[in-house]
Amino acid sequence: MATSSGILKDQINLKKSSSHVYTISYHRDWTVGPVLHGGCIAAAIHHTATTHLATEPALLARDQPDLLTLHLEFLRACEARDSTITITELKIGAQTSTLQLVLPQNGQTKVIALATSINLDRSGPSASTAWKLRPPPRPVPDFDAILNHKPEPNWLPGHLVGEIIPLTRRQIGLNSRDGFPIDGICGEP
Repeated sequence: MATSSGILKDQINLKKSSSHVYTISYHRDWTVGPVLHGGCIAAAIHHTATTHLATEPALLARDQPDLLTLHLEFLRACEARDSTITITELKIGAQTSTLQLVLPQNGQTKVIALATSINLDRSGPSASTAWKLRPPPRPVPDFDAILNHKPEPNWLPGHLVGEIIPLTRRQIGLNSRDGFPIDGICGEP
């Protein structure tokens, strides 16, 4: 079974045009009326940034494959058509680097993004504390079981009935089997 991320990457169809310019495709599933859904544009920009980090020699040498932050400004709605994304390396540093990604259409900047890269496998400063999450987080879902329509002990998958927008037919919502208990919020007299 194809995963949602695999389907999305196939639909993005990212291609490198030159050292700092990429092209992306779109799919009708991404549309909301005549424009592209912002979440799918964000996914395309994220995919472009991580690909650039993994393939551009100056950035590859810094070993910063992970995005720590990705800030997007949607200046105008994106049309449902293939687009280009241009990357400018604003700062290449020893621990972090900053990229600017711009998606123009018809001579207008539609989306501008700033991405900060880092290597999350490197350890940094830390301090012991008594802090704990309360309630403790739920276990990570068994996504293979969920995608193969098998029972998952801690999570209940749910699908939207009908089609809100085309991409919702692939979305699965996960709800905790025992609800979301937080002392003091519900059930007080």
